[in-house]
Amino acid sequence: MRIFIILILIILNCSTKNSNNNYLLLNLIENSIFAIFSYPGRYMETGKKREVLEEILKILDSTNESLYIYAYSFNNPEIIEKIKILKQKGVNVFLVLDKDKNYSLLDSYSIPKQLWKGSGLHHVKIIISDHKKIFLGTGNFSEFGLTNDWNGYIVLHPNKNFVDKFILNLDEKISSVDLSTNDLNFLFSPEKGVLIQDVILNEMNNAKESIKILSFDHYDEIFSHVLKKASLRGVEVKIIYNDPVDPEGLYLNTEFFGLNSKIFKDGNFDTIEKSNGFPEGGLLHHKTIIIDNKVLLTGSYNFSINARDNNREVHIKTTNPILVKSFLDEFNRIEKSSYLTYPTKRNFDSNKIKTDFSIQNDRICMLNNLIGSSTIEIGDGIFKTYLRYSRLKPNSCFIFESFDDISTGISNFKKEKSTRSEFLWNNFFSLERRGNTIIYNPSSFNILNSSNIFFNTPTQIDFSLKDEIILTFKENNIKSNSKVFYYSPSFPIHEGKIILVDNKYHVNINLSPEEKKRGAFIIHEDKGDTFSCFYKLGYESSTLNFLREKIIYNNGLVDERCVEIR
Repeated sequence: MRIFIILILIILNCSTKNSNNNYLLLNLIENSIFAIFSYPGRYMETGKKREVLEEILKILDSTNESLYIYAYSFNNPEIIEKIKILKQKGVNVFLVLDKDKNYSLLDSYSIPKQLWKGSGLHHVKIIISDHKKIFLGTGNFSEFGLTNDWNGYIVLHPNKNFVDKFILNLDEKISSVDLSTNDLNFLFSPEKGVLIQDVILNEMNNAKESIKILSFDHYDEIFSHVLKKASLRGVEVKIIYNDPVDPEGLYLNTEFFGLNSKIFKDGNFDTIEKSNGFPEGGLLHHKTIIIDNKVLLTGSYNFSINARDNNREVHIKTTNPILVKSFLDEFNRIEKSSYLTYPTKRNFDSNKIKTDFSIQNDRICMLNNLIGSSTIEIGDGIFKTYLRYSRLKPNSCFIFESFDDISTGISNFKKEKSTRSEFLWNNFFSLERRGNTIIYNPSSFNILNSSNIFFNTPTQIDFSLKDEIILTFKENNIKSNSKVFYYSPSFPIHEGKIILVDNKYHVNINLSPEEKKRGAFIIHEDKGDTFSCFYKLGYESSTLNFLREKIIYNNGLVDERCVEIR
């Protein structure tokens, strides 16, 4: 089938100069990236139902030197039989598996394995053959997961340098935010779990037309807040859940705005009754989001806090038109066999209330604070943060750090008390969890909200002068007299000017000794904003590292570090 598609695209390429066709052709011939999906169904034709399994067996048959497998549930007998043969042929087989599963068949063949030692689940599903081919996706390599569940997978042929770095990340020897190839960007949790959550929320928050989700697991209330807000601005939100629908799905079904958004439960009844009384198969096992039919988010990462903070997961983001189109077709296919979950009520308007606030020691106080337990958005640009307050009472004041662990962005680093920075609360938005009340306090004070954000590490920082800081960069390409902000977690933000004098930049800001231990200079110019972070020896900042990673990932930059000074 893929050969036929390639021939068609060759004809298209010869008959048109359309750049999109050229892009599709190059991807298929040079990079050979494609998606493949499972076809469950009690009456599904056997060949179609085994399509994913046969692709894996074909990969194993073509393996000659090395086979790396990272998996959660791993008991498919046909795959294990192939691995046994590969081991006998002298292929180097390396398996990393979850610590709580049964591997009796694997052990009976004396095939060695390593068990992941992390606190959560080893939830990835990845096969790497001969350092040339990578197979990965949403489905487990279990006896029935490949044939009886809805799942999606991606097959790619990256270069050896990428594969080497990919394996180092899987083995937790390095932790990259610039791991990408062929318009696919990869992140692994738990190391980058907070960043993965941020990427998903940011993409959904930027959706203009549609958000389409295939969801096995959804327990993140912040995730629900962003989806409800999307429906408020007219975005069509369609979510198909594994049946029964998760509580957050049922919540959204009564809280969406308008009738444009819908909740479905899948119609996969292809279960296999096991002798132990626990049926297998019959699941919608996807973890897939499609934004505006242009951006694809998929992988092993479920929409839960455990996936973010504890599990070993892989998250993929891409705008590759071949993959986006394939997963969009998959969504449409599953939708045809799914069932609407009917709402008991919907919101059709919003009650907007503008509020003023003040900061008093460790708390924020607002006038006419009518919100009870709710999600509150603060900050903007890279500082955008969602705080979930489940015990908040409608009153005038509440403590900054009283939010739940269900939060995002810099609020995840409570020890640095990052949410106490007053400028964050100048952008305040709360959408009541139950109902249609919005409380907000918009501000014109936005920093790092442009699409052009650069990361530039100073080679030297001099704090010896009382009211000035002297910065030295590799290149003097910053415009003199530009506006500069200084940010240090939990402190007020400072504003000043940056001036070039004798090949060194002088910043006219007076800082306390504590503020000089770690911070970031944010230089604002017409061409964009420059972010430069540092910390003194022994004062490395999780907050600053997260902001650095966010800039690097969102802008496709080289993974540089905050500078350490003595």
